[in-house]
Amino acid sequence: MKLEIEICDYRIIIDECDLERVTRKNWSVNNKSGHPVFQTRIVCDGKPKRINLARFILDPPPNLLAVQANLDRPLDYSRDALKVMDMAHRQSRLRKTKQSKTSRFKGVSLCKKSGLWRVGIRPFGNSIYIGAYPCEREAAKAYNDAARKYFGDHAYQNDLFDSEDFPQPIAS
Repeated sequence: MKLEIEICDYRIIIDECDLERVTRKNWSVNNKSGHPVFQTRIVCDGKPKRINLARFILDPPPNLLAVQANLDRPLDYSRDALKVMDMAHRQSRLRKTKQSKTSRFKGVSLCKKSGLWRVGIRPFGNSIYIGAYPCEREAAKAYNDAARKYFGDHAYQNDLFDSEDFPQPIAS
């Protein structure tokens, strides 16, 4: 059974089986990433360590991460809303974040020398060159195809129909 509880002025969802463990801890919230990340301190090998709520609930092995399966429900920490995965799998789900970028699309960069858009992907730590394209949108589509091939249906897909591409109505 799922319950709604309050942590750090947020109403979150957890499973009833986790209620006692979660409520015994003192939690803090970090909003630097744009959504709340709940953290507590535990003692691991005699040393204090910060741990996030998803990891606290699922307790995955040290080489794996506990993350939310559905990024659209950031306050759902029920076990069916959480997932264990490795770092490569997690990175495949994230959009492009670099601020100093030549392309707005993940996996795409402009080669200034040739003027072509290069596409690359890094499945499981290996860099793979996909190709070079005259159009940024074609390059983004090539990345999307490669992402589905290497990471499956959970892979991040570039939005090829971004509103920036369409004319905006003239304000009257």
